[in-house]
Amino acid sequence: MTIKHLFPVAKPTLDLNFAAEQTLDPRITFTRSSVGTYIDSRGLVQTAVDDEPRFDHDPETGESLGLLIEESRTNIITHSEQFDNAVWQKAACTVTANATEAPDGTTTADLIVEDNADSEHRVSFNAGTATSPRYFSFFAKPAGRNIVVANVAGVGGASFDLINNTATSGQSFPCKIDILPNGWRRCSVYYSTSANAPQIILSDDGVFPFNYQGDGTSGIYLWGAQLEAGSFPTSYIATTGTVETRAADVCSVTGTNFSSWYNQNEGTVALEIKPPILGLNKTYYIFNGNSSTQRILCYMGTTASPTLYVNNGGLASLSLPAMTPNTKTKLAHSWSQTDVAGASNGVLSGPISASPPTTITSLDIAMSSIWVPTSTVSMHLYRFAYYPRRLTDEQLEALTS
Repeated sequence: MTIKHLFPVAKPTLDLNFAAEQTLDPRITFTRSSVGTYIDSRGLVQTAVDDEPRFDHDPETGESLGLLIEESRTNIITHSEQFDNAVWQKAACTVTANATEAPDGTTTADLIVEDNADSEHRVSFNAGTATSPRYFSFFAKPAGRNIVVANVAGVGGASFDLINNTATSGQSFPCKIDILPNGWRRCSVYYSTSANAPQIILSDDGVFPFNYQGDGTSGIYLWGAQLEAGSFPTSYIATTGTVETRAADVCSVTGTNFSSWYNQNEGTVALEIKPPILGLNKTYYIFNGNSSTQRILCYMGTTASPTLYVNNGGLASLSLPAMTPNTKTKLAHSWSQTDVAGASNGVLSGPISASPPTTITSLDIAMSSIWVPTSTVSMHLYRFAYYPRRLTDEQLEALTS
């Protein structure tokens, strides 16, 4: 049997190739009750208006990452770009507003310059009541200093080398550095304990204590600070005086836009996704029926393994191999009136006996209106395809390899 023979001859009746086409199929209902940012093919931060889908890109390579779907998040830093504002406390440094071009192409990035004291040179923001966990992030660019530290007093933080593109935490906090064009880097660090007063510290070596003799001229450019409740960083949320919330992305297919391509008796879903984190009790997709006991879905519980559920008054479940966060994964899920099977990255699970419902009326992507919890799962969705037949086990393996 040839490899070509393993791929289905039948074409999908729904093929949402977001990474390749970067458009929204007119059959999809998409909403987000706020603006949202994304990275374009040039690596620049762009803003999408309310209800506009975001087609994200790798800021370093320009690779298309498909449709960006995110849960709601709030940036509690009230002046995310205005480091000269009084809400940012200064220590042994000065701030020049709008000193250079920012990651969004506007001249809104500020210059922070150390004085010549033997001291800790920093800006800090008091975010009020502490909660946990929180992710702190900001965009930085060298201006004489190549190392910057994200710190929370009494908690610790991480140091970032803006030239060698390294992120290091002495407390083993998750941290990362993302490469953008024009020398910009996005620095992010996670605090599992209470964090309410983040500091951005200039450093000569990134090693605590961070005091050193300043030269009065060296510094860094800063832009886009964000402190958000959650266990992974999300897209930038700009603020100009108050906290701002980015609403959740909601994506569904209903009515004749759904029934025109869906087969009630059998089917296969193939999708390519990149989730930022795993094990958060989220739904990647769900086919909804006429009641809470009529549904077909792919769900991520508290482990790294997604689970396929088929409920037709009685629940059948099938675990797939574990996924890796921030890594593109191919999944497939196939069902008939007698069984269900699935595959992940070429590894088959099942089949097991199952009796799927035949009263499906809609599709929710990355959230659920009837499955608990109902909140949106954050991910990049490269592709979502539906075949109106139960593909073979060998074809599931081939589709996900």
